[in-house]
Amino acid sequence: MTTTSNSAATWRKSILLAGAASAVLAAAPQAMAQDGIGLEEIFITAQRRSESLQDTPLAVSAFGVNDLEVRNIDSALDLIDYIPNLFGGNNTGLGSANAYYLRGLGNTESIATFDPPVGTYIDDIYISRQNANNFSFFDLDRIEVLRGPQGTLFGRNTTGGAINVLLREPDEEFGGFAEVSYGRFERITARASVDIPINEQLSTKVSGYFIDDAGYAYNFELDERVNDERSYGLRGAVKWTPNEYLNWNVSATYVNSDVANLANSPIDGDNVEPSARNANTVARFNASGATTGLNRIAGGFLSMNGDVGNSLGELLAGQGGGNVVKNLLLASNLEVSFDKVNVEIITGWVDLDQDFVLNFLDGDLYTVPIFNGVTPAQVFGNPGPSSFSIANDSTHKQFSQEIKATGDLFDGFIDYVAGVYFLDERNTTGIAQFFLGTSYDRVLGNDTTAGAGYVQLDWNLTEKLTFTTGIRYTDETKTLSIEDLGTGPSNCSTVIPGQFDMDEEGAFILDDNGMMIPSTVSRLCSTNDITAAGIPTKLNTSILTPRFAVQYEVNDDVLLFASATRGFKSGAWNARDAQPQNLVNIDPEVVWSYEIGAKTQFFDDRLRLNVTGFYSDVSDLQTPSAFTNAAGETVFITGNFADLRVMGIEAEATAVVNEYITTFLTIGFQDSDYRNLDSTLVAQQAQCRANLQDQGVDQLFDSSTGCQQAIIGPDGEVAEPVRAPRVTMSLGANGNYPISDNLQITASAFGIYTSSYQTATNGELPGAQDGFWRFNGNVGVEHVDGDYGLYLECQNCFGENYIISALVATQYYNPPGSWTLRARYRF
Repeated sequence: MTTTSNSAATWRKSILLAGAASAVLAAAPQAMAQDGIGLEEIFITAQRRSESLQDTPLAVSAFGVNDLEVRNIDSALDLIDYIPNLFGGNNTGLGSANAYYLRGLGNTESIATFDPPVGTYIDDIYISRQNANNFSFFDLDRIEVLRGPQGTLFGRNTTGGAINVLLREPDEEFGGFAEVSYGRFERITARASVDIPINEQLSTKVSGYFIDDAGYAYNFELDERVNDERSYGLRGAVKWTPNEYLNWNVSATYVNSDVANLANSPIDGDNVEPSARNANTVARFNASGATTGLNRIAGGFLSMNGDVGNSLGELLAGQGGGNVVKNLLLASNLEVSFDKVNVEIITGWVDLDQDFVLNFLDGDLYTVPIFNGVTPAQVFGNPGPSSFSIANDSTHKQFSQEIKATGDLFDGFIDYVAGVYFLDERNTTGIAQFFLGTSYDRVLGNDTTAGAGYVQLDWNLTEKLTFTTGIRYTDETKTLSIEDLGTGPSNCSTVIPGQFDMDEEGAFILDDNGMMIPSTVSRLCSTNDITAAGIPTKLNTSILTPRFAVQYEVNDDVLLFASATRGFKSGAWNARDAQPQNLVNIDPEVVWSYEIGAKTQFFDDRLRLNVTGFYSDVSDLQTPSAFTNAAGETVFITGNFADLRVMGIEAEATAVVNEYITTFLTIGFQDSDYRNLDSTLVAQQAQCRANLQDQGVDQLFDSSTGCQQAIIGPDGEVAEPVRAPRVTMSLGANGNYPISDNLQITASAFGIYTSSYQTATNGELPGAQDGFWRFNGNVGVEHVDGDYGLYLECQNCFGENYIISALVATQYYNPPGSWTLRARYRF
């Protein structure tokens, strides 16, 4: 497996592919007679007000219900195939969480002391935790993906962009839909929604979904399938419109998701046990003898006799797997319309609970020496836990309140959006981690209070020329506390398995009984310990995030725009680690992004082509990293290692070929690199290069060398930014063809290309992925009005396997290819 292809060759190849695809899209409508067939106008709220997609000077990808069905988009994870310069996948181990990287900015950490840089919104309510952002879509109106920082109108933690999910409001007429499907891995899915109007002023809606499958991976140590899913959700909504001035939408959504993402490997020839090769109903294997459970024991999570590691081994042995997330969202939007102003009072409450105990390294590493020639099997027996396991019991409560006003001034000379925003978030995380090294069992408490005020003014200088100025002021305060649950040594030290104290001459130090004295490392066990180590327990950020834009309407079909936008991502603590030198605070991430673009429609609205060029300058990039040190410990370091520069081009095209066929193209090019390394990284790089020159490459995994840590690669060079492929592209078409007065055949096919990329922050080889194609498609028979239909669908139809992430040399793959037979009925 190669790490990357030649950059110039990659760009040339990609440009040729894009040029050929664009030529096909453009030529088809031009060759057809103008028969009145055209694309429907799309309305979005990317600027916090309803307006046409083609009139919005932003890089936005929008999908309505029909678009989602054409592309087989059933969950948030499926979006990744169709957005330029968007990359993502499940968080390591957590099937309920997605890590998005948009224009090179993302975050793989789900611990609550970190925030994601791609914000998720549901009905204008910010969802702060990414623990459960891989939600299934079951009552959608549309999805908008905003690329680039959205710091003025959406606020904090949108340096990469925002994913805005809009759910359907109750309809004034009785109706709804129901669908059921069966697919690969015995997957059963059911979705339904019904609108029940009470009277002319009051409408209600009830929606729900259910998913159950048998799991796509097989554990041959325990003779059971893993990575199965059992999830369900229920939503109730009420819409009250007593008069033309008042509109009140209230909803409650509850989702229970039980799905893990244990490390698994593709079944390929003779690389697995015979029992796994004969299990034709699975696509992957998992070799770990330690599986997961959600049990607690008295006195805390895992501590027994002061030894977290042994407790974890006993807890994991022979138990089934799982990661359970329970999420309740209460939303209220009270809209009051006056003569020249529209006011929305948006209130949100999120109550999220997550429980998991996960083994993060697969069993194929179970017999690999970790330190001093000692294997995990020798320490714990076989089966037993891997060298890295985590238990988690967390609660996350969030309240947000926003008051937003939109309108115009001076007879339309100024259009404005203005508002105030408040968020209060309370997180409690019971967490125990075991690394065949430093282990701990404790409760993290971290709270956030944030307030903001914002205004955006669109100055309509002429009928064609508009200048936009916007600014947001945010003040946030974050606090951190730690309570240790261990019953170990009072000095809060942890024994390092297999390590013993030595004197200056290298001889073991013996105690009074002639026994070797185990080596220990100190850990932070209380909030007072954090303060004593010089680490602040409170972080405060006050920041302005402005936006400047200009747009010029050449004619009704062409809009040109340029903008400069600032965004920021909150400061954090590296709370994944417990040692004083590692549990440190991290500065906020700040980005300035510059865009120039065009929104165009040609041939009587039969060809839509939107193009954006961007340049992003990111300061104090927050970069998660993990590596194995000389003691055999898995060490997590997230820090402001460097700045980041990203530039690229994005294009989206849709063309109506004729009354039956529509074609699609999305393509993104990006180039990213680290700049302005932190002084500690400069010293680390120098140390690595010196050690390589003196000793060669045999000692790369020794942390004292400085190699293959943070963003310094194994060769002493700065590694490439992760999950930022130079090219992302999707090309496809869908069609409908009548076969009778009442029935039609419908079909779609998409090819998705991703160029080579790296998933390991430290540049290690197991994190490298070559470029690849994958294909999605469907075919069906339906009523000409879409009232009912039967469809056969496939995602990743040919089963392409590719790496999503790499954790200390363990590769995590994408979900395997799948097929689904779906029946749908609308009434």
